[in-house]
Amino acid sequence: MNHPQAPQTTHAMVEVKRRWGLMALVLFCLGFSWLFLDVSAPNERTRIYLTWAMLHEGTLAIDVPMERFGRVFDLAAFEGHYYTDKAPGLSFLALPVYAIAMLFGAGEWEFESLLMLFRLGVMLPLAALGMVALRGILKRLQVSEGSIELATVAWMLGSAAFHYSGAFFGHHAVAVALLVALWQLERARERVAGGVSELRGGVLAAFGAGLAAGVAGLIEFQAGVACVLLAAYVVLEPGLRRWPVWVGFGLGALGPLLLLLAYNNAAFGGPLELSYHHLVNDHLSDLHTQGVGGVTLPKWEYFRGIVLSMHRGLLPSSPWVLLAIPGAYLLYQRRPALSLLLSAVVLAYLAVVSSANMWFAGWGFGPRLLVPSLGAWAVLAAVGLEGFRRHFGAELLALGLIVWGVVYTQLGAATMPELPPYFTNPLPDIVLPLLGAGYVSENALSLGLGSASPWTLLPLVVGVLALLAWATTRWLVPRGLTQALGGLGLVLMLVLGGVWGLGQVEPGVSVAKQESFIRLVEGWRDAGMDSRR
Repeated sequence: MNHPQAPQTTHAMVEVKRRWGLMALVLFCLGFSWLFLDVSAPNERTRIYLTWAMLHEGTLAIDVPMERFGRVFDLAAFEGHYYTDKAPGLSFLALPVYAIAMLFGAGEWEFESLLMLFRLGVMLPLAALGMVALRGILKRLQVSEGSIELATVAWMLGSAAFHYSGAFFGHHAVAVALLVALWQLERARERVAGGVSELRGGVLAAFGAGLAAGVAGLIEFQAGVACVLLAAYVVLEPGLRRWPVWVGFGLGALGPLLLLLAYNNAAFGGPLELSYHHLVNDHLSDLHTQGVGGVTLPKWEYFRGIVLSMHRGLLPSSPWVLLAIPGAYLLYQRRPALSLLLSAVVLAYLAVVSSANMWFAGWGFGPRLLVPSLGAWAVLAAVGLEGFRRHFGAELLALGLIVWGVVYTQLGAATMPELPPYFTNPLPDIVLPLLGAGYVSENALSLGLGSASPWTLLPLVVGVLALLAWATTRWLVPRGLTQALGGLGLVLMLVLGGVWGLGQVEPGVSVAKQESFIRLVEGWRDAGMDSRR
């Protein structure tokens, strides 16, 4: 009598293995290469200093780690002590990871080892959680496995999330927290629909959603806008209109909020005193005191830069986000409130960044400040992919948008994932010249060989191509393996041809500036190899 269930059980096990296999391969690609350890952004260092100070010194001031590991640019000061100028959430999340590592002597490690611990031990698990949350949302929206996997590859490998999910920045952690909050709200809605007997589970899920939303605000102050939108969704979504659900969400969000207020009071003398009110650098202080935290009113120049520019633009780096437009329409037909929420989140981030005088966010590649919203883009894009599964030409167009994002992102990340803003057209300006000169960022293979040559990227290239082939064939299952791989091959050739053509464009910087930056990268590479010999 059990035999009829066996095929179903076997199929379910195969599906689970595929999901975890896809996630493992994505995590391999995310963790394979990184920004030079001897460079490390101040954004990362100042957060690590806070975690170090809390565990080793029992204080929120980062004076001691600064003396030990070096001064950083991103600083706040109050009553003679230095503090990180960032929201403390990510440093708090790193506490248990570092505490466990300390049991094995991490307290004696050099800073470069701590940096890798925080990148791999904190950020990669968060990236995995983000992929789980994305799948959890999309399965409840009845999106096909193929579209889920292709959207996952687009988000994680074809956008600025690729670099920032493996760097100890707050941006991708916020995206993950917001997706986890939405995932838990979908679970709460599912439980509430089950009647009174399931209401308790719905309240617990709503509590988890509130907690995740609160953590997002604890990681980055700007996430407060998205948190307010989530709260409005909880109230307005018909499937969540139960006062116990509202209470559960509110109580969940209250914990992180109280923690932030307590941190502000302990560090800066008042619960509403933010680090931005005590910045050390006069230039940063001037920027952050304009308007509200540096945000004024949207400007066309900033909007054009964050959407269309080649070095920081959303569309040149991740054109697959265009799939979110039909996705929002299709989702609105079934779930109006959810479609409006996701659309409001992405539009809010576009508006906020377009209002910031630091819209380009210093050194980087792609729209770094939009990374927190990319999870919402991915949900809408996955729904949009479902609408393209009717005509082969439309499928190839959608696939082309994703493949361009993957190729463009990987080229930037492989060479120097945090380029200065004067390289306004990265491929001809410096990315291809760096590859031509034989320079790439550090990676797992170059660390072992002691040389960061382009050949050390071969495992990453194989991994990325495997993921594209995997997701494409799963998405185009009805077309058959041959047609699916043939379509991917055609799209790859067209995209690589487009990249080659873009590389022939006249650089926007002088040859002297290119050569100067290449020498700088050479110095970072050589210093890193010397320090680890």
